[in-house]
Amino acid sequence: MKRVKGALLLLLFLVVLITISHLLITADTGEMLQQLEEIGALCDNGNFEQAKEKIDYLETFCEEKEHTMALFLKRDYVASVLVSCSTLRAYAEPGSEPDLHAELDRAKKQIEATEHLFSSVV
Repeated sequence: MKRVKGALLLLLFLVVLITISHLLITADTGEMLQQLEEIGALCDNGNFEQAKEKIDYLETFCEEKEHTMALFLKRDYVASVLVSCSTLRAYAEPGSEPDLHAELDRAKKQIEATEHLFSSVV
């Protein structure tokens, strides 16, 4: 009977851990994707300075969440998201809108792939 109780407690612990990790990863990647959308909209409207501020916020957010996400994902996946977001600043200039949108799309796909990899592992 002790083994059954122990197994049920372990199962409960794993379910809670998986649920919490899924909520954290989903919330963090959702925030990153929302920031990328806002950066694209700001650049489309010619607000490049505000877009750079959003990029700074995004980079800070990613760095703050890196350790939490690395608990549940390979650090390589998290680092690739940081690298994708770090290139955006160079393209937040007038005349570079097509390149910026290409980099935004690449960063979005990288974030979505990271979330998908987490979901597929779970």
